[in-house]
Amino acid sequence: MKKALVLFSMILLSLLCLSASAEGKLKVTSKNTIIYTGKDSGVFLAKVENTGDAPVYYDNGKLVIFSEDDEILDTEDYISSSPSDLLLNPGEYTYVYEFLWSSSLKNAKLGDIKFSVSSDNRGYSYKQIPSTAVIDMQQNNSYSNYVDVTFTNTGDEVLYGAYVVCAMLDNEDNVIFVNRNSYDNLGVHPGSTVTIKMYIDSDLIDYYGATGIKPAKVDSLVYTERTK
Repeated sequence: MKKALVLFSMILLSLLCLSASAEGKLKVTSKNTIIYTGKDSGVFLAKVENTGDAPVYYDNGKLVIFSEDDEILDTEDYISSSPSDLLLNPGEYTYVYEFLWSSSLKNAKLGDIKFSVSSDNRGYSYKQIPSTAVIDMQQNNSYSNYVDVTFTNTGDEVLYGAYVVCAMLDNEDNVIFVNRNSYDNLGVHPGSTVTIKMYIDSDLIDYYGATGIKPAKVDSLVYTERTK
């Protein structure tokens, strides 16, 4: 009997230790800073994943951009997930996007880019529905380029408030484009399929052409039914 109690205690302790060691971990798996040639503006793009073994909420992202001489060119103190305060289960990810504007960025030579993310123990969870995305780019026209995201309402009620995120990556999985939007006024009826056109800024298209960047992959995430 005593042996059985000792064995049971050891098993219980092991389970408690395993439970205590389960932890969500946010990791920046791709980041990219694009400054438009001759302008004082650009974009910061990143992919953040939960590489841990427990759910975790994305809290905040902080960005510091340095020059080649280690001078601070720009800082951003709050870069949110898409959507904000998002619960990421193990293996799930989010894309982040921040428009940059600072006179110090014009014609600057970039050095180190530091981007750190923090987690929280509260936020929002969402239901995700399957989607597909295709790149719809028009040659010789900087103002007519999109990522087309398509999804179907497989539920029993009209779907309002879909939150759509899309991203393009190059052959080395560098994030080169992110867009996001919510559609509170769009009702998708049960069984209906819709395609959302996500605009690619003309400055980005011009930047791709000037630097030889070629979009190679496209990704999309569609969220519905936010819960606390």
